Amino acid sequence: MNDIPNELANLGQRIAVEMGTAIKMELEGIELPLHSAIVGLESGQYIIVKAPEPFSRVEHKLFKGAQMIVRYLTGGTVYAFQTKVLEVITKPLPLLFIEYPRIIQHHDLREQKRINCHVPTRVIRGEEENLGCIVDMNMQGCRCLVQSSKNASLLTCEMDNDLRLTCILPGSAETITLAGKVKNLKRTRKELDLGVSFAPDLSGTARKTLIGFLSAIDGLSR
Repeated sequence: MNDIPNELANLGQRIAVEMGTAIKMELEGIELPLHSAIVGLESGQYIIVKAPEPFSRVEHKLFKGAQMIVRYLTGGTVYAFQTKVLEVITKPLPLLFIEYPRIIQHHDLREQKRINCHVPTRVIRGEEENLGCIVDMNMQGCRCLVQSSKNASLLTCEMDNDLRLTCILPGSAETITLAGKVKNLKRTRKELDLGVSFAPDLSGTARKTLIGFLSAIDGLSR
């Protein structure tokens, strides 16, 4: 089982989560991704979580005293803590009682380095539009490569111009719009290399989808 990454900052003993918060569990010797949810807790004593799926394939590893790492995402921050199984019940529902964490750590996705990716996008400035590709991204912005085509010449954008990027992020079926400003610009005859800073007031849907995408390939995939 992997240790919690060093870049996670110590938060101390308090855990603040809503009931139903999705979690990822890591167990020694289990390579399957184990997903569950927090359904109850007694502060300082224990946390109650649903038995992870597929329960039948990991039940033999969920014995009293089994060590695990739990991760969850809330508000753009990935939290993690080490714990152990206190008790397992199967009726009326399979539930785990796990030890209340002594140390909770976090990694803020909004402060992370940009993550390499390949996301096709439409780049829109006013009435002009080009096809492009987002090649790296974080919560603050992205780098986007834009090329001219037979049907459209390159955008006539300059530094600090407003742009909109419309795309479907992997893991989501919904098209989102990421509004922002040009903060870096390199132009050749056939290509634009844009550094875009996202607007601080991204829509709730766009922000939630972006957080989910970044966490899936950074924090929760560790």
